[in-house]
Amino acid sequence: MAPLAILTRDGCLKNVKPDLIVHVPRDMNHNLAVIEIKALPAEEKAVKTDLQKLIAFRNMDGGYAAAFLLVFGESVERVLDYGNRFRQAGINIDLVQLYHHRRPQEPAVTREWGSLPTHTADPGDRGVLQ
Repeated sequence: MAPLAILTRDGCLKNVKPDLIVHVPRDMNHNLAVIEIKALPAEEKAVKTDLQKLIAFRNMDGGYAAAFLLVFGESVERVLDYGNRFRQAGINIDLVQLYHHRRPQEPAVTREWGSLPTHTADPGDRGVLQ
């Protein structure tokens, strides 16, 4: 597997549009979060592209404080497997926080890259998105 290419040209992101960003426009000191959202089952190429974007936004000058990959659907194991392969290829996927939203009416929960058991928490836990 080839390493993830950084999506930059001359140190600047070009034609890269994440699903959602949280920031103060024209203020590089307040780049708060960049988010990609993916339906499950997700293909490896699509997850790779989303991770490329998220890592690039974290690593750029004035980079974003946090990056999130939110996946929704029943089974997240395939995405965890992709993450393990990317890590073995030397990709710092730890720059991206993974959340899994299994089904409607349930909270999204954090998943650790390389883990299989689901983290369950009450809504007051910082690891849960409502």
